[in-house]
Amino acid sequence: MAADIVALVIGNNEYQREEDKLDTPVNDAHLMKRTLEALPGGADVKLLIDATKEDIQIALNALKVRAQGAKLALVFYSGHGMDGQPDGYVSEDTFLLPVDASIPDVNYLDTRAISLSSVLTALKNTPVTARAVFLDCCRSGAPKATAALAASTKNFGDIDERVKAALGKAVVPDATLIAFAASPGRKAAAFLSESDENSPFTKFLTEQLATGSGNLRDLVEAAAEITETRTGKRQVPYVIYSGAASAIRQITFRSSPAALNIATPAMDQIKTDYGASELAAGMTQNASKVEDASTSSYDRTKPEMTWQDIEEGNFNGWKAELINGYDYVPLLDLFKFYRFRGMGVGGKVHRLASNNVFIDLTAGTKDIVINNINFSTSLPILEKKKMAYLSRLDLAKLVDPVLRPSYIHPSADFKRVIIDPAGGGDGEPASYDELTLKLALAIKGQLSARGFDAVLTRHEGEDVSLAKRIQIANSLTPAVYIRLTYQESGDSTKSGIESLALTPLGATSDYDEAVEDMKCAGNKWDACNVGFATAVHAMVISRFKFVDLGLRRSRHPVLTGLNCPAFIFRGGYLSNQNESKLIHSPTFDEALSIAIADAIQNFKLATVAAGHNLNKSGNNSIAVADQESLLFKVQRVLSFTGFYDGEIDGVMGKGTRQALINYQKSQGLEASGELSDETLNQLGLKN
Repeated sequence: MAADIVALVIGNNEYQREEDKLDTPVNDAHLMKRTLEALPGGADVKLLIDATKEDIQIALNALKVRAQGAKLALVFYSGHGMDGQPDGYVSEDTFLLPVDASIPDVNYLDTRAISLSSVLTALKNTPVTARAVFLDCCRSGAPKATAALAASTKNFGDIDERVKAALGKAVVPDATLIAFAASPGRKAAAFLSESDENSPFTKFLTEQLATGSGNLRDLVEAAAEITETRTGKRQVPYVIYSGAASAIRQITFRSSPAALNIATPAMDQIKTDYGASELAAGMTQNASKVEDASTSSYDRTKPEMTWQDIEEGNFNGWKAELINGYDYVPLLDLFKFYRFRGMGVGGKVHRLASNNVFIDLTAGTKDIVINNINFSTSLPILEKKKMAYLSRLDLAKLVDPVLRPSYIHPSADFKRVIIDPAGGGDGEPASYDELTLKLALAIKGQLSARGFDAVLTRHEGEDVSLAKRIQIANSLTPAVYIRLTYQESGDSTKSGIESLALTPLGATSDYDEAVEDMKCAGNKWDACNVGFATAVHAMVISRFKFVDLGLRRSRHPVLTGLNCPAFIFRGGYLSNQNESKLIHSPTFDEALSIAIADAIQNFKLATVAAGHNLNKSGNNSIAVADQESLLFKVQRVLSFTGFYDGEIDGVMGKGTRQALINYQKSQGLEASGELSDETLNQLGLKN
């Protein structure tokens, strides 16, 4: 039987620079671990000492597996911390500094530190009712960014719009308590006196948890009050909570035989892992009876059905209907086939939800959102008798490639990336010439460091026509292609990034193009184009504060002329003062190039991970290296989740395979011992 509490406890002392090293965080982590494990009902605690960024990310991914059967998921961190700033491109967030982080200035936080937003995202994915984050770290570095958070020097209250704004794009999970050791922009004391081995906040917090009697919220607020008093108000903790605060109050310690007592959330009625506060206002259970995918009699005899099967009409039992001359499938079939756990409708918005994925479709429009990323369907989303219908075209060439990139065929087994910086004689404004070329060079450097062959279509001082760029790209296949451009508008308030992928045959584009363009064929890379664009677009959105203008469809000449997976990345508006300032900042190109290179590497890994869609004609040296890197991560996650106790060596040996089989059985997956798409998704190793 699982413990009532599942916790990740982190203590960081040994930072790279001697002047950054700390004395108490490791002691704090050990004290918190002992305290939690001694609670009635027990606790399953994973302890990380002097953790790197990768250590923390893997441990956070493992939480959703470890938390199965538990009631409270908790993350404790003691070490260096900083707040973001509003006039840089980092989010207005709190950041935890791994021991391997080199932070020359605040602009490096998003790429080299762990954001509170990412911690909250990991907690949101845990199958528990309540969550808690305890951060015993400083929040200095950028007081301006968080001054709006506090109406006074301390705060005990619900997370409101001020806090949501400060957490950027993070969706704070329902029934979550966050306790900061310090107020926004302030430092946390390392100890009260030289003889103390622990920081004040951790000392008083563990005392309350160990000896107090009451609910979690009251005990944490009591610890905050004691910390404020004992430090002479030099340190004022900051305690906030989201959504169902009453659920947090029902988490009780020592006052009843059970360690925890948590009310069942109302959203259990629709079999979803997503709390009520995260669904659209008015979201209710679908009028159609929703079956639990785990008990459905739905025919899944072809579990490896690809987008080509769908495109050719091999629906394997799907209830396809001809509507307005096009094949459409009901959302209920998607719910069953992709094994979603929840289904709901509110107004015109229909939602499918599972542990790691949600899809929102707005009936009567072409608007679809997958995990907070905006897409545009090729054909309108329809509704009949309160059931949404998606076109077969969009299922084959949008939804399936995004949900299952390793099923894309033909897959992008590539080692070469063609980078096309707009400007320089291709008809784009001259203002793009230097900006796009600088970014292209930065991306090339990042890709080269990752083992890719990166090629630019133009260099400084060259004028290269659009036709010549297409010719260059087609002569270098197999490869993938990304065109870099910015936008300008007479409206200085316009902002945001968007990506453009080729419009499929029979569909309309998202721009003012001729109706006869519907006769223009897509290409054999239709699914791969979307998968590639999604990987990069989603990565950039997750790391930066850009407005998401979505992944759109276009028949731009460069897209119709290429013979390889390709998309156009539009990186913001130069006519917008704030975005222009950001784009021209000295550290922007480095940060954006890291995000894009990481996404390209992840996309390659995702498309070859299952091993059944490789393009054998290409050079597989990168694929082999990626597979070894993936196995290291798989072994580390399996180790964190208790399924593997062998050596972390990146080798698929007997022990690793058996650990995979045991893990797959525990998750209700096919126990193949292989790195299937579904297994990687459950392990948190797929983007």
